[in-house]
Amino acid sequence: NNGLWDQTAALRWINENIEAFGGNKNNITLLGQSAGGGSADLLHLSPHSTVLFHKVIPMAGTAECRWAVYQNMPQQCVNKAARLGISDFKNSKELLEKLRAVPADQLGVKIFKMEKEEDADFETQPIIDGDFFPASLDELRKRAIPKPMMTGIAKEEGLFFIMGKKPCEEHLQEVIALATRDAKDRETLEEELRSLYVNDEILADKDKLIRAIAHVASDFYLNAGTLELCKKTVCNQDHPVYLYLFDHFNPKGMGLLGWRMPFFDTTHGGELMYLFKKGFFANPTLTEADKTVMWEFTTAFTNFAKYGNPNGADPSKSQLSTEWAPIDKENCGRQFVFASKQNYMLDDFFEGRTAQFIDLVANHRN
Repeated sequence: NNGLWDQTAALRWINENIEAFGGNKNNITLLGQSAGGGSADLLHLSPHSTVLFHKVIPMAGTAECRWAVYQNMPQQCVNKAARLGISDFKNSKELLEKLRAVPADQLGVKIFKMEKEEDADFETQPIIDGDFFPASLDELRKRAIPKPMMTGIAKEEGLFFIMGKKPCEEHLQEVIALATRDAKDRETLEEELRSLYVNDEILADKDKLIRAIAHVASDFYLNAGTLELCKKTVCNQDHPVYLYLFDHFNPKGMGLLGWRMPFFDTTHGGELMYLFKKGFFANPTLTEADKTVMWEFTTAFTNFAKYGNPNGADPSKSQLSTEWAPIDKENCGRQFVFASKQNYMLDDFFEGRTAQFIDLVANHRN
């Protein structure tokens, strides 16, 4: 968990020094996207860091996502050391010293050719260590200092994760298998997931099939973790939680990676251009629709950072084109949709599909 300790040190520095830069140490908002979203949520849960900020925005990534923590991380480190020729060590301290002596180009983590265990999602992941995380994440979520939260996803998050995939049975099975790794009866769960995402009509239509494959990936990697975060947070605190869905797309924003996408739509990282004016994939010339969405998106985020409410300082008079209502216990999937033509509120989180995915996986978990 050294990376999380480093992030905590950075937050402590901000608390101690931000006033020298005109900032307010009593109004700090933590934002992260993808793995950064997971970090932001994890920092909200740890007793070492939750006291250091006041609002949190996990974007397209949360501590509830399947990849957020990995309890077999110590063994994965030992296995990596063995691949580097390190096998003779007495304890963790000695192993760490030997790993630190390895040249960076050999030790470094490869994004597209990761060396990891079969049940791991990444080469390095946080772990429940008894210190930074002194209890389970569910228990820590109950103990964490309540904070206003804003979270959300892009409409087709899974598209990013199926680059190069084809609309075929083999690739459908590959993606479904991701969700069944921890199942006590993998074959049964695979059959139930197939029934959720595909039928004979979808299997016979390549365009519909590749979108179904993307939907499985979306729910597995990000949608389920986002919805579970919303459910657990409203049960554990009274502070507002705002959920969004980003559904605006400029095809030129995909850049060269667009050639590897099975279809074009807004996907993982696509929303960043509208927050930072710097694209994840490319930096195209902004269209009028882009500019409108960018104004709404940045207004919502800066309002939330300033006031804890994306609508603005006066909750009764929203600065957005549509008033953004928070979720509640009765509707954890209520979302504000950032759309190309007109923003709107939507009650159904992917028409209940993600909730069904969560229930199916939970029912078959070991």
